Amino acid sequence: MKRRIIIICAGLLMALPIVAQEFKIGAVAGLNLNVPSNLKSGVGFRVGVKGELALLDVANGLYAESGLTLSSIPWKTEKLYNSQTGITAQDKATPYYLNIPLHVGYKWNCGQNAKFFINAGPYLNIGLFGKIKNTAMDTNHKELHSVSLNYFSYVGSDHRVDWGLGFGTGFELAKHYQMSIGYEWGMRDIVPSPSYNYRNHTFTFQLAYMF
Repeated sequence: MKRRIIIICAGLLMALPIVAQEFKIGAVAGLNLNVPSNLKSGVGFRVGVKGELALLDVANGLYAESGLTLSSIPWKTEKLYNSQTGITAQDKATPYYLNIPLHVGYKWNCGQNAKFFINAGPYLNIGLFGKIKNTAMDTNHKELHSVSLNYFSYVGSDHRVDWGLGFGTGFELAKHYQMSIGYEWGMRDIVPSPSYNYRNHTFTFQLAYMF
């Protein structure tokens, strides 16, 4: 038994340099442009870490990536005018999620120190915190009063989780610097409604440094 344990440990130690060569971790930061269905758009940010695992045993250039990103995905409603009261109301929301993608991609060499890549796969958004603000305005769009509420208490805890499909493309320079654009197509309603689908449709711009 001891001999088997020693052999297994020795094998793992020998494999560590190979795994280290195939796996990279990096820091990411960027912007979100959310264009949700049946709601108005909003601009947010994203910051976090990502990891890439080269799938060399399958094909040279093929890789898998995931990460943990703090992502703000804002939206707002149309301004609704009440002719009886003369008051216009609007909701503005800024929820924050932990974004977890699970993508598979491919990289092509397009120069001595440059690569072009694409990736796609599912993602999961886990709601962390956020605010929603309801504002009432008069006919001159002057604010009369506003109320701020906890976002996930307002929409309900069962809307804390969002998921969908993500797509990305970009360039990698000198094996360390990445610039990419992407799109996340939400497949779950973010606001409860029997009449409309309210789903996140988010364009992303991201910079990354891979260590």
